[in-house]
Amino acid sequence: MTRTLTAISAVVLGITWSIAVTPTVAVAATTYPYVNMGDSLSSGEGTYRFTYEGTTDQENNRCHRSVQGSYSAQYRAISINTYALTNVACSGASTYEIDNVKDPNSGGIRDSNELAQDQALGDLTKLVTISIGINDFGLLGFASECYNKGNEADENYCFTHIEDLNGYSTNLQTLPSNLHKALGYVKDHARNAMIAVLTYPQIYPSAYTGGCQQYASPYNNNPLVTSQAMLTKAQSVLSTLNTAIRNEVNVQIGSGGRFILVDIETALVGHDVCTADANNRWVNQITGLNPISQTVDPESLHPNAFGYYAIAKVLAKRLDAGYLADGTVNSSIVNAYKSYGGSDALGYPANNGGGTFVHYWDGPQAMVQDFTYGSYGPSILVQGQNASYLVSGGFRDAYVGGNWNKTCLAPLTNSYASGGGTRQDFVNCYMTWTQSGGVVVHGPNPNTCTNYGGKTMTGPNACVGFYTTSVWFSGGGIGLYGKEIWTYANGTVRDSTANYTLHGLDPTHAYTLQAYIPNGHSNASHAHYHYCGTNGGCAEGYVNQNNFTNAWANFGTVCTSDGNATIMLADDGGDRYPIQVGADAIRAVKTGLLC
Repeated sequence: MTRTLTAISAVVLGITWSIAVTPTVAVAATTYPYVNMGDSLSSGEGTYRFTYEGTTDQENNRCHRSVQGSYSAQYRAISINTYALTNVACSGASTYEIDNVKDPNSGGIRDSNELAQDQALGDLTKLVTISIGINDFGLLGFASECYNKGNEADENYCFTHIEDLNGYSTNLQTLPSNLHKALGYVKDHARNAMIAVLTYPQIYPSAYTGGCQQYASPYNNNPLVTSQAMLTKAQSVLSTLNTAIRNEVNVQIGSGGRFILVDIETALVGHDVCTADANNRWVNQITGLNPISQTVDPESLHPNAFGYYAIAKVLAKRLDAGYLADGTVNSSIVNAYKSYGGSDALGYPANNGGGTFVHYWDGPQAMVQDFTYGSYGPSILVQGQNASYLVSGGFRDAYVGGNWNKTCLAPLTNSYASGGGTRQDFVNCYMTWTQSGGVVVHGPNPNTCTNYGGKTMTGPNACVGFYTTSVWFSGGGIGLYGKEIWTYANGTVRDSTANYTLHGLDPTHAYTLQAYIPNGHSNASHAHYHYCGTNGGCAEGYVNQNNFTNAWANFGTVCTSDGNATIMLADDGGDRYPIQVGADAIRAVKTGLLC
């Protein structure tokens, strides 16, 4: 008898997916054009003048673009992708400066020789990062007005009633339309780019513990923080701005835009402007008011280089492959992402139900990360036993949309050329694609397979952990779940085998192995079970199936080093035709014996 996968163990499904699947190939690293835009948060103001581009720290241009300290420069340095950065952000810019220019700009900052920021964008732009809206809302101007009040009581009243200041209500009403228009310009001028929109960080503490700093005003030495009510109002107002930004990004995504929200509202928590240890403070305190213009020094109340690095880390977690939610990195996912072409091929992390970070997926029992907007289209990296592999195209449609992840488990290979089409191998199945037949999955159907109730028991038609070789017969509806199969005894020559894999065994304890013997098609007097525990050795077990009727029979004890055990029931126990060897469920039962 020829050894082939039979219709019992490797069903060729008639369900097909028409999306083409091409072999996965390694790709050399590419340098991607990256444009950073927006206001002072994006320019890097707060890192002080020695890091600024020379032309942006002059009397007629105070855009204050930091060469090394801005979040964009620091993100570029730590990203797993390689970017060529162009920074056109400018202190004081509002949504107006995205597609227009005036000197001074919307925030009252001189910006001579600047162009409209969207002029830096083009079809080759791969990534855009932008912070915009705070100058439309006027928050920095409102804060400056309050800090100029000359005494603590008036300062406190100003902050706690900031919504009464001239322009607050009007600015808040026009903010959504301004954001929509500006982000629309960015989208139109960078049609192939991923556009990452940042919120703004909270720079004040949430709890009042005192004045924090006495800054020199033209009138008195006033406290930086006046009361708990002032802090609560300051945080609430910034959250209002951030909510408007989040809403607009969702609008853009809903209309098909390539947008990502990078929420940095909590990025500086614990390192705010009132942090006592200056070496652990990531926000500049007020460095004084200009006694003539009565304006806050522009470096004040901005992140310093350490604060911008914290923001760069948030960017990396959201835009780069391999990050888990806790900030640790899965090197297997990172290596695969880089090998398969990085952001050009896979795009950027996406949320397909499990979040944008690397996460454990119960279906394939593996760590995974989803991606979108790359040349492969929606795709997923799945960490297999030895490496992480890419599942894309029609194979991904079957794996994710068709629920085959539950039975196929993790991939063993990338897709590769085979039989005039493409093939990809998984732990418990394989998939093929041809031009004429589309995608076909060869393995247990997740919609009809049998759930044996856990990893330590499996059997015929199981969703995972079972396959056969050569010829087996089925039917009759007998067995533990009505799925018993059988073959004819073949003397001492092995031909037909039923193969089981059990998972989740405790390596510290021994397990008794038991086979369920149904009341039919199982009359072998020497049913042969060959069983192995990983690094625990292999042994032979025999069962006289005539002694059991719908009952469990012990055939061995196993220890494992990694929680996995394999069993092979064969037709070579010594019985001969027409004796029938029945194969049904096998389970591992934990004992009190230590391994």
